[in-house]
Amino acid sequence: MASIVTVKGQDLNMKTCMSLAADKLFLTKQMNILKLVHRLHQENIFKDQVDVGNTYDIEAHISSYKVRPAIKTC
Repeated sequence: MASIVTVKGQDLNMKTCMSLAADKLFLTKQMNILKLVHRLHQENIFKDQVDVGNTYDIEAHISSYKVRPAIKTC
């Protein structure tokens, strides 16, 4: 079952409201982002994110980056 996400905006001084259905993938990505910035000034309390941060290999994922010269490895 899809959730409803409401987006409010302003277009030519007229308030518009549009509802979009959010699928499970979108909601999962949104939750991951919210978990990532949760209490940003403290240590990460989510074990799954800590594990990814500790095991991430930037060289194995270099093709995922648009500006490859900015990726420098020591």
